[in-house]
Amino acid sequence: MGVEYAYASAVPGHIAEFGTMSGATATTLANAMRDGDQRYRLSEQSHGIGERSLYLFDSFQGFPQTNNPVDAASPHVATNVWGPGVARGLTAEELHDACSAILGRHRVKVTPGWYNETLPTFSSDLRFAVVSVDCDLYESTASVLEYLLGRQTYSDGCAVFFDDWYCNRGSPEFGEQKAWADYTSKYKTRFTDWGPYSVVGRKFILHR
Repeated sequence: MGVEYAYASAVPGHIAEFGTMSGATATTLANAMRDGDQRYRLSEQSHGIGERSLYLFDSFQGFPQTNNPVDAASPHVATNVWGPGVARGLTAEELHDACSAILGRHRVKVTPGWYNETLPTFSSDLRFAVVSVDCDLYESTASVLEYLLGRQTYSDGCAVFFDDWYCNRGSPEFGEQKAWADYTSKYKTRFTDWGPYSVVGRKFILHR
């Protein structure tokens, strides 16, 4: 639905996911993009929106060892539910193959590595229309938001989905919730709260 929103509302830019694990969400995004290409072809052309790519970011090593005090105090990290190496899923090659079978290899951009190391190497000229944040940890989410909000790599109307917003007992002191509060405040970001989705997720729309 988020991808269809971007096509239907003519939000320019690419689709991205941070934290890919099994590839289930990535392939869902790829299928939605393929559907959007067909259903909204005339709208895309009328708005001058070029071919969209799917950007996929993951360490492919599971969770990192984190010494961040916010993460260390969170229930999921303290109990090692989100411990080092947990949530390791498909390899980068397997993920690329799965999504390429849907979109074509040239439209799937897989970047292995820790976000704080890989994202600074990306251009600020990229623009995203939909961003799925499945980073769980405060530290990881902060790295993503520093790139997205700090370098303004989002289009006006970009939809941001947080997969684990209400984890850690729904506390705003941990994880994705705290990172969003800290970085939208830091960069004075304008956004619309688009409400909950799934069991522990929440989504927003960014405005430039």
